[in-house]
Amino acid sequence: MKALIVGSGGVGESIAVIAKRRDPRGDWLEKMVMADYSLDRAQAVSAKLKDPRFPAEQVDAG
Repeated sequence: MKALIVGSGGVGESIAVIAKRRDPRGDWLEKMVMADYSLDRAQAVSAKLKDPRFPAEQVDAG
């Protein structure tokens, strides 16, 4: 499965942490992109996870 998390604040980060914990070997989660208006925030969450399945991207919905 591939997923896009829009918003890397507390809720987005929590979702990613839970997904990583539930699937540590990548059996069902292929990629979960952490997207945020602030690329720095998305990159910080991605760095905390230390897993290449959680890349960071910048998104502007405006």
